[in-house]
Amino acid sequence: MDLYKLKNSNGMEIHVTSYGGRVVKMLVPNKEGSIVDVVLGFDDLEEYKNSSEAYFGAVIGRFGNRIAKGKFVLDGEEFTLEQNNGPNSLHGGPKGFHHAIWEVLSTDTEHVAFRYLSPDGEEGLSDRL
Repeated sequence: MDLYKLKNSNGMEIHVTSYGGRVVKMLVPNKEGSIVDVVLGFDDLEEYKNSSEAYFGAVIGRFGNRIAKGKFVLDGEEFTLEQNNGPNSLHGGPKGFHHAIWEVLSTDTEHVAFRYLSPDGEEGLSDRL
């Protein structure tokens, strides 16, 4: 899991990690010219891994929000998902994209491109969805 620091010519800086495709810090100049971090999150990777708030700054998926009782029917087929929010499935389940290690396709001082391939059946979901 790596951390990437990107900067632009306007003084903005963003820090992202391959763990969950997370934005962990975004430094922007305010109207007085001071640099402030505008992202809510943690100071180190272990805090992200061990937090009860698993979604800070992360890419979520395969879906956002809750699927009631962890079940739904599509085209007559019932899908049963892992539950991680009481009886519901939240933001892709307990092993959703927020815990995935994203592959880094390219990076330089101004960009990073991540990719994650979610295999068929992951978290009870089909690639037909």
